[in-house]
Amino acid sequence: FLCIHLVLFFHFTVHAQPKCGFDHVHRQYLRQSPDYKQNTIQNDQRIRQWLQEKQVVESISQDGRIANGPETIYEIPVVIHVMHTGGAVGTQYNPGDAQLTGMIGYLNQSFQATWAAYSGPGAGGTRVPFRFVLAQRAPDCTATTGIVRVDASTVPDYADYGIRVLSTTGAIEQDLKARSIWPSNQYYNIWIVNRIEGKDGYAGTVGPFIAGYAFFPGAPASRDGTVMLASQAAAGQSTLPHEMGHAFNLYHTFQEADGVDCPTNVDCSQEGDRVCDTDPTNEQAFFTCPSAIAINPCTGSTWNGQQFNFMHYTSCADQRFTPGQRDRMIASVNTVRVGLLTSAALRPPPALLVRPASCEPTSITFYENPYDMGPVRIQFNTLDDSSLSYSMDYRFYQDNTCNLGTTVLEGQTYDLQL
Repeated sequence: FLCIHLVLFFHFTVHAQPKCGFDHVHRQYLRQSPDYKQNTIQNDQRIRQWLQEKQVVESISQDGRIANGPETIYEIPVVIHVMHTGGAVGTQYNPGDAQLTGMIGYLNQSFQATWAAYSGPGAGGTRVPFRFVLAQRAPDCTATTGIVRVDASTVPDYADYGIRVLSTTGAIEQDLKARSIWPSNQYYNIWIVNRIEGKDGYAGTVGPFIAGYAFFPGAPASRDGTVMLASQAAAGQSTLPHEMGHAFNLYHTFQEADGVDCPTNVDCSQEGDRVCDTDPTNEQAFFTCPSAIAINPCTGSTWNGQQFNFMHYTSCADQRFTPGQRDRMIASVNTVRVGLLTSAALRPPPALLVRPASCEPTSITFYENPYDMGPVRIQFNTLDDSSLSYSMDYRFYQDNTCNLGTTVLEGQTYDLQL
């Protein structure tokens, strides 16, 4: 009886593990979209160049503070889209505001290395100087709490199966997101869904399940953001810190590994997870938490804290990022997600609204044109906005009157760069 019990317990701990869908959606989109593949390559190059330049002048210090101020923090505007199925606020697929704000509070404590259950900066944790803040200003210049609730029960297959990732059963991602999405250059979108691939992650879920997934910067505006289960949308659930790592260009620590095989890691800046202070490991290493003296089969040495890393599938209770992961995320927000830092989303709507455009185009003449038409970057004084072009975003007109702007002085001259 004891043997059978142990076998069943081991089977549960291994196979009930929540997993991330990033690898699948990332690899699938790399195959399907040459633009996304090219964007990913170029973004990696920009991040690597930024890090090399900063390392030369030693402007990233060991505790995560930046040289231009001892308490510099990057504030990231966030909007949460709760894609419920008609249930009342506070039910399992429609979590209440307090639960969601608690989730964001936990996310910030995870990044700041102040969550009580995790290591602080002096004990193996790393302070990442990000603060995620619910938006105060909506794209139409109205006030918002940063939480949007949408009854998505009419989206085909959503009520029964949730969103699809690996199969052909469930709502199509773009169809669901189209019900509620804010400009990804000004807000970071988080969608709370009932199920992914038919599983909701609540008690009674059988077998492994996808807890969430996110896209790297460079995905089309219609897809960019994080999707996560309502069951994981709570303080103490590590799904959101993990997916936010992906959102700012962190790979899994087992990137390019396959099952129990180890990844190639000859050049740690360009292979594996592209971070040099995360030892290479295989995908299945931490479905059970190893002891401090256990050996990493990919290095022949002890785990060196790797068993606690947010970007692995770990069952260890103490989680953390490394200094290298912190630096890569800082590089990402300063290069490929810089629009989030210039958005007005975190300020209340202006008392006097700017006059809207008197004329707006109403149709796309060549919808399937693949030639990257339109501006990809606009700079004017402090305004700096980027897009993925007409053929990548499938958006040929966008009114940025509310959330993008700059202050200019009468009589001064300013350059406009397109």
